[in-house]
Amino acid sequence: VDLDIIAQRTPGFVGADLANICNEAALLAARRNKEMIDTIDLEDAIDRILSGPEKKNRLINAQEKKIVCVHESGHALIALLTPGADPVTRVSIIPRGYAALGYTLQTPKEDRYLITRSELLNRIKIMLGGRAAEDIVFNEISTGAQNDLQKATEYARSMVIEYGMTDRLGLISIPDTDSGPFLKRRGFGTG
Repeated sequence: VDLDIIAQRTPGFVGADLANICNEAALLAARRNKEMIDTIDLEDAIDRILSGPEKKNRLINAQEKKIVCVHESGHALIALLTPGADPVTRVSIIPRGYAALGYTLQTPKEDRYLITRSELLNRIKIMLGGRAAEDIVFNEISTGAQNDLQKATEYARSMVIEYGMTDRLGLISIPDTDSGPFLKRRGFGTG
């Protein structure tokens, strides 16, 4: 096992996370009739834990595969061209989890606890890169960017109302009134 590869793919993981990966890798190795766990089993276990299991029964037609390929390439290309962005460690068009038809994985080089305004803007650019690629290549967009748009909107919203990263509103932090446990139950929240 190449522990350097595993360490690079698992920044921020705690002991319990690593134990979970080892257990998953052991199950994968056993299914593959192996006597020992190797790096491939551990990498597949990381993919499975981070992105969900492969959906082998989800058949995707050739046109949709092409769209997913272009979409994920857009994320990867923008990430590669963005100075200071986390390195792209994996790009896949294998359907995983509940709805993901593909994914682009960026792995930070080290554990981080703070993020700057420009880094948040770069993350938003990378998230929108898939949709932009679809528009450029096909002159059409798909519903495949829904999760990306949701995440980009969350980042932008947080920048404005939580982190005070806007010149227009200035240095303020507006509490999320929908997050109170009693507001939603009593019907006062909008969420």
